[in-house]
Parts: sequence; C-alpha cells; structure tokens
Amino acid sequence: YCLNSGIIKLESPVENGNVQILRVVGAGGTIGYRALFAEEPYQATAVIQQDAEICLIRRDSILKLLSQDPSLAMKFIKKLSQELGNQEDRLTSMTSHTAAERVAEALLFFKKNFPENNWTRREIAEWAGTTTETVIRILADFEREGLIAQEGRRIDILERTKLINKAALVY
Repeated sequence: YCLNSGIIKLESPVENGNVQILRVVGAGGTIGYRALFAEEPYQATAVIQQDAEICLIRRDSILKLLSQDPSLAMKFIKKLSQELGNQEDRLTSMTSHTAAERVAEALLFFKKNFPENNWTRREIAEWAGTTTETVIRILADFEREGLIAQEGRRIDILERTKLINKAALVY
C-alpha cells in the first residue's frame, strides 16, 4: 500500500494487552511490502492516525515491475535495509535507555517527522515502550525543567538541545 496523504501507525499487541507502535508512516510512505516479500501474513495492524488516502498496488504488479527493472528492486532493498536499521536502533534504545530518555526521543521523533500532529500520551507511551502513567509523569518533569510546554494534547518543545541531551541522542 502507498500512502498519498495522512498518517498511519503500524502497531502490534504486547503481553499486557497494550500495543507497541512499530512504525509511523506519512504521505509518500509505503506499508505491507515486508509481508509481500516474505510471503507472510501481515504482522502488524495499520491504524489511520490522520485522514489518509491510500492506494493498493497489486502484488503481481509489483513483482512484474521488479523483474523488469532491477534498479527498482535495489530501491526496495535499500528501503528495507534502512527500516531494518531504524528498527535495530529502536530496539537498542528500548533495552538500553531509561523511560525518560525514550520519552524525550519519542517527542523529538514525532515533532521532527509529524510536527502538525498532536500525539496522545498513550501513543507516546506506545512508541517509547512504557506506560501512559509514566509518560504523564515524565512530561510533567520535562515541563518543570522548562524543556516543553503542554496545553491539552499539544506539546511544544522549548529547549530542543536540552531535550536531545535528555534523550541521550547524537544529532
């Protein structure tokens, strides 16, 4: 599937009945290609986050195009490799960073990639691999420290450099 407009999040259930956001895709992005190439059923659920226009590209059409145009096949391989690298980075973050670092990283990711969208505390938790309650507490700490400002669902980053430091990221 290709996304002409809007935002879709791909999520997967986790043990405690919650979900983990695996990936967020905006306009121009694609989903479903991993399952297509692996010849497996979809492993994640696609949830429309913001009104979206989606087009379906048939499996046989993609395979035909790839057999006719090796450069297109290389582009898919590159995209898969980049996404694998991104997922490896997220896994490393999940296992080696504190909840506060992961929440800071989530805020930076969402603001950089989807600045117009206001994400819920639950969605931030699903991305950061923590609980909603923990996100609420950490956001309150960040606000007290002057790193962010909150108004309803809207979160503004006031001190980006300090938030990057809080996330233990290298930019």
